[in-house]
Amino acid sequence: MKHKLWHRAAFVLLGSVAIAACNDSTDPTVTASAVEAVTATTISGAAGTAASISPTVRVLGPGGAPVAGAIVQFRVTSGLGSVQFADVVTDANGIASAGVWTLGPHPGVQTVTATVEGAAPIVFTSNTGVGPANKITQLGWTTQILQPFDVVPVALSVRVADFYNQIHVNSPVTFAVISGGGTLGGQTSVTVNTNAQGVATAPAWTLGPTAGVQTVRATAGPVNVTFTVIACPTLPFSNPTAGTITNTGCVIDGLFRDNYAYTTTAGQAILVTLNSTQFNARVDVTTPGLGPLASNDNAVGGPSGNTNSELRFIPSTSSLVTVGAIATPAGATGSYTLSITNTTSAATACGPQTFVQLGVANLAQELTSSDCSTPGTTPFYGAPYDGSGAYPADQFNIYLTAGQQVRIRMEPTGAAVGDMDAMIVVFSPTNVRTFRDGAFLAPEEFVYTAATTGFHRVYFTAFGLTTGVPDPWMFGTYNASFTAP
Repeated sequence: MKHKLWHRAAFVLLGSVAIAACNDSTDPTVTASAVEAVTATTISGAAGTAASISPTVRVLGPGGAPVAGAIVQFRVTSGLGSVQFADVVTDANGIASAGVWTLGPHPGVQTVTATVEGAAPIVFTSNTGVGPANKITQLGWTTQILQPFDVVPVALSVRVADFYNQIHVNSPVTFAVISGGGTLGGQTSVTVNTNAQGVATAPAWTLGPTAGVQTVRATAGPVNVTFTVIACPTLPFSNPTAGTITNTGCVIDGLFRDNYAYTTTAGQAILVTLNSTQFNARVDVTTPGLGPLASNDNAVGGPSGNTNSELRFIPSTSSLVTVGAIATPAGATGSYTLSITNTTSAATACGPQTFVQLGVANLAQELTSSDCSTPGTTPFYGAPYDGSGAYPADQFNIYLTAGQQVRIRMEPTGAAVGDMDAMIVVFSPTNVRTFRDGAFLAPEEFVYTAATTGFHRVYFTAFGLTTGVPDPWMFGTYNASFTAP
């Protein structure tokens, strides 16, 4: 009995000692009291890409020693991005990392917050810009069909954006001629920065001499697009030339055509005639880098309801031009004869239409009663000429682009000096009338500024007191000039 009581007492005593021993030991779980950033807390980045840092922190205990085994929560708190690791246990050095931080799709401030129980959080901030170029889009472009040496009439424009369609502002785009031998503003490659709308536009593309496909490539970072022009072939010319326009040949603006190379002589007027019994004829003259110089589809007669076409062209320089034999209306085809012959530069009677190139000067002309009249019927007795009355006149046509200027001069010669009351009238492609009626019996000259692109009609005439009355100061010889101001 005593033996059993002794054992029970011993057991109670040992239990009390064990409890006392536990109360004297230290708790192995240490509470975090602070968190510090190991990596930078403010960076710059691009939307949709990996941030330049992996958000990383160190957890410290009350005495400043690293705390192992603490749980750190990494949460995206703005920007719609993501982190590789959301809940991380600190290592033996008290360090935890979120791994890869992928920034969200939108520019602006994006944040990741690291939180540990018992300590103030750490915020990592990215001042996020637009993502890298991922999309490049042509604006207003379809494949063009033109002629060698033409200036492409449609601008080469692209819009640059990232994967999420955020536009790139002030981002470089390189435009480069890939085939055909053309130039962009005189260069084969040019770099242009995008504007506030993310758009970059290349200088004017002048085609090279190669018939067939000509291309320019626009590149922004890893992406690019290609602009394509099909340049019609140019045929050799012999005078006259017989040919056939087919529906498998070159087509520009919906009209089938044949193109011929012809070399002009400065100041030497040429007469271009296109005859056909199978289609309505139209003639165009263009020159490398300058675009249209002459165009005429007015009838001068033809059998079976078809019409032929002719025009007079006066070049200011000796150069290679392209003469187009064109069938109208759209879809028309058939055989033809094309002739080009030297002719006088005098604009006589009412035809053919005369076209001049900028730079032509001192063309010897004469106003006669058989000349065509200026548009209109109003007589002007005792009133300044307003450009709408019917007076005998010589008509010339000149191609100008919007904003381009030309100095037009009419200078009486011979017996007309001091006897001809010269006047100049210009009609724009939209029929807006401009006229010049200066000092009595003196030469006329003024600088005309084109408001629109196209062929502008210039009439050289002289003022009479009444329409149709052959006043002496209405007729005589003069020189006509079309020069740069």
